[in-house]
Amino acid sequence: MTLARKTILRLAVLTAVLVSAGGAAIWALVALQHLVATTREEYEEFRQIRDVERHVWRASLALARDDAASALHDLSAGIDALGAFVFDHGASVLGPEHATQEQVLARRCLAALGQVRDALSAPDAPAAAGAQFDRLVAAHRDLKDLVDVFERVVVQVHTETGARFRLTLAALVALFVLVLLIAITISRLQYRAVIGPLRYIRDGVRRLAGGELQTRLAPRGDTEFTDLQADFNRMAAELESLYRELEQRVTEQSARLAVSERLASVGFLAAGVAHEINNPLAIMSGHAESLLRRLRSPNSKTQPPELLRDLEIIRDEAFRAKGITQGLLDLSRNGDAARRPVSLWRVIDDVCGLLRASRFGDGVAVETAGSKDDALLCSAAELEIRQVVLNLAMNAVQAVPRAGGRIELHAGRRNGWVELTVQDNGCGMSAETLQHVFEPFFTARKGQAGVGLGLAISHAIVRRHGGEILASSPGIGRGSAFTLRLPALAEADTRE
Repeated sequence: MTLARKTILRLAVLTAVLVSAGGAAIWALVALQHLVATTREEYEEFRQIRDVERHVWRASLALARDDAASALHDLSAGIDALGAFVFDHGASVLGPEHATQEQVLARRCLAALGQVRDALSAPDAPAAAGAQFDRLVAAHRDLKDLVDVFERVVVQVHTETGARFRLTLAALVALFVLVLLIAITISRLQYRAVIGPLRYIRDGVRRLAGGELQTRLAPRGDTEFTDLQADFNRMAAELESLYRELEQRVTEQSARLAVSERLASVGFLAAGVAHEINNPLAIMSGHAESLLRRLRSPNSKTQPPELLRDLEIIRDEAFRAKGITQGLLDLSRNGDAARRPVSLWRVIDDVCGLLRASRFGDGVAVETAGSKDDALLCSAAELEIRQVVLNLAMNAVQAVPRAGGRIELHAGRRNGWVELTVQDNGCGMSAETLQHVFEPFFTARKGQAGVGLGLAISHAIVRRHGGEILASSPGIGRGSAFTLRLPALAEADTRE
């Protein structure tokens, strides 16, 4: 059951209890009002009968003094008051039986008093006054009985009123206590149903804000809170995934920044010494070439093989050192070469043609993939981009076996970039190699040709063009892939 339904049910129970308590209180007040009305009615009747009794008592005293006139006057007043009681008296709130009893006693007294009045009104009233005294005393006793009836009724009603009041008060107190207990119970249940899950979620949010990204909340509470906890868990999972992704990106960018710093350091060094080294190397290689030509000349008297071999080594190593310094100069270059719209597909086709025609591509399958309907234009120095693509392709050729080697150059456009991925099925790379693959003088082919400048130079060229090179490999022996990305140039940007 949801929290909303539980709240509605609890409020409905509390409302029903309050309505019941209010109804009971109203019922008790009505009952007390009925008893008060009964008491007031009996008291009024009692007061009327007491007036009649007072008149009859004065008439009796007058007869005892033989004062028939005074007795007749008081008797007439008492009869009038008793007659008004008899004829005006209706149904009693105490029931018809009580009303009948009152009427019988009152009418009997009224008849007796009427006879006494008639006797006193006769011409011989003074002579009959003594005889009427006994009759008046008897009527007075009947009035006394009627007064006693009213007294008993008043006492009874008063007693019942007190008992009813105490019972009503006890019931109202008990009802108040019951309502209070129910209200406290409902409030406590509502508090636990709301505050408990809220504190649980708050603690989870605080742990998540404190860096505990693995924080997850187990379902607790009603449906609304379990839904909120599920949303929190999804948010925490997305945040953790985003954090891991950002951490990975920071690591990658840090590695790229480190490579860029190394390239900058090497370029700064190369700018200072490459020109100075190139001049001696040019002199060394030139003199070596001159000596070789003179020794190989038909006019030469001596052609010792050892001397020729040593000169060839000097020449080749001089050219190799010159190539290294040229590579260092390429690293230090600021990218001042003129740029123009270049078709990446044209560069790819030229490089593939060179590979297929050279001895390096013997036995290696070189294929291209992607739609050539899009020329894949980018703003670049074509010779530099050609050098980058050739370096990537030669790196793949050197990684694949001569038998069964396969290289695929896949080109396309993605998210504002023109992309080229050079995929091979060669020796692959370890995770450590991937971290250092673009560093100058780093090579995994120990003892083989190359000094580890090709990928570093390519990285520097692409960085100058505002692009990037990414390296990936599933592992040793499972091939490698290098992805070149350059900012795309739309066809409209090539128009004058």
